[in-house]
Amino acid sequence: MKKDKQHIYTDEATFEMYAKKQRLILDYWDTLEGFASFSLGEAPGDFIEYFENPVNYLVETYWDLYGVKFNAPISDHTIVFLASNKIDLNAVAGVKNNIKKLMQEMAEHSPSITKKGLKLNLKKESFKKWLNPNKINEYEALKAFVDASNVLMDKYNASGSVNLLRFANGLKFDGSRIAIDAYKFI
Repeated sequence: MKKDKQHIYTDEATFEMYAKKQRLILDYWDTLEGFASFSLGEAPGDFIEYFENPVNYLVETYWDLYGVKFNAPISDHTIVFLASNKIDLNAVAGVKNNIKKLMQEMAEHSPSITKKGLKLNLKKESFKKWLNPNKINEYEALKAFVDASNVLMDKYNASGSVNLLRFANGLKFDGSRIAIDAYKFI
């Protein structure tokens, strides 16, 4: 981190929105993994391959593990799979599509799929907002103004702090006090 960077705030609301999407992805991922464990008796050996086409992966892996032993070589692999497993293949595809959609929404914060599972990429550090170096003087002046006004309001039990908003564009009303609108300084 450079010395000229000053942390103003962390965008908690956006982070929580992404964290909620990540929890949904993890729930869907557990469901997708459960389909494999239930039908194959084990977790997928390669999650990248499994996620690429989970329906085909389940059907063909089931065939390789069990179907080929008890069925004629000309048997339809999907029918053999469906006869032995009570899994709706449309549900498997739907879960995959839900994961894919959420991952697209999360963009660079989305989990990565590895051979062994998911690698989480959501970091709170990514949501820190830094003071624009070109606005340091204005920010510090407003900070001194806000601090002084709050001290005087407390000392004289004053109200009407909303009138102080006229002094600068970078101020906002926060409850009964004025505060710096940090968004204007990033």
